Amino acid sequence: MGKTVLGTEKWQEGGHSWSTAGNVLHALAKAAGRDHSLVAVMGLTGLAFRIQVLPGVHIAGPTAFDFAEVFRRGLRNLGLTVRIVDGMKPGIGDNVNLLGEAATSLKTMQKRDIHQALPEALDLIHHAVDRGYPVLAWDLSIPEFGMLYGYDDEHKLLYMDECCRKDTLSYENLGRGVMEEIFVMAVDSASNLSFKEGLRGALEMILEHYAGKEPNVPAEAAKGLESYDAWIEAFRSQGVEANGNGYNVAVVGDCRKYAAGFLEEAARLLEKTEDAGGNVPLRLNEAAETYRQLAQTFAELHVLFPYPEGGKPNDPKVAPQAIALLEKAKKLEIRGAEQLENLSNALNS
Repeated sequence: MGKTVLGTEKWQEGGHSWSTAGNVLHALAKAAGRDHSLVAVMGLTGLAFRIQVLPGVHIAGPTAFDFAEVFRRGLRNLGLTVRIVDGMKPGIGDNVNLLGEAATSLKTMQKRDIHQALPEALDLIHHAVDRGYPVLAWDLSIPEFGMLYGYDDEHKLLYMDECCRKDTLSYENLGRGVMEEIFVMAVDSASNLSFKEGLRGALEMILEHYAGKEPNVPAEAAKGLESYDAWIEAFRSQGVEANGNGYNVAVVGDCRKYAAGFLEEAARLLEKTEDAGGNVPLRLNEAAETYRQLAQTFAELHVLFPYPEGGKPNDPKVAPQAIALLEKAKKLEIRGAEQLENLSNALNS
């Protein structure tokens, strides 16, 4: 019987993004001795460049990807390997925001079955926390990513931080969230990797995502550049769910701000090295400008569709404005993808 609770403040400095995965991955990297900014983590893991759109522009679009594949590969670009317990289910659930508070209540949670992956997940959590490492976890109380940073065997409690809210969770309730899924991940080992090598890996990931070559994405999800066509079609058919659309706009727009910041930061770092070559810093800054314009386009969409209310996406007077902005965003994202492909070629030449 033991109890270990880690201090989290030193890992959570540097702001918060709308990507809860990015926030927690940043904390995991800091705990593993990587002094990367949140901007760098968002870029090197590819999260700053992701886009998936589900039918109706469902709220789950930003998390409609294979967590294990993307996080394992993304953290490899920071020189980190991970251990994972993956108890995810296929398919997309309901928008929790539309279900009411009863869906996330403790009483409702306790009525759900104990998850079969619970023993393995608790073992990983204990192992990581005993080494001084926090754990990324999915759907602790809502379908977002949170951090587990302690355990208490006597009272069978996990210490959690989810969306800037600290609380405790009973051992048996891990995996009894709304989605009834378990996904936990912790850093296993760290090795030296240059920023340039990490950037190469990140660009490879990002370009594969843009091209729709990423495996294990839900069948109903449009991914990468094709997401814009699905998004535009939802507006044309007046089939947009307001709350979900507002969330997608907020997340993708915020991520593109991080994309611009990452490319600028990469240019500054590579300017200091002698092996940058190929006008890479200049190309990075040019790409950063494209993503700044992209973020601004989403800022205009956010005015039309503020989260959580979501505005009136199916209003015949509003939808044409949204379509025009999404078409502009698509052109900018295509330009950005071309710039990143040229950068990748220059770095690999």
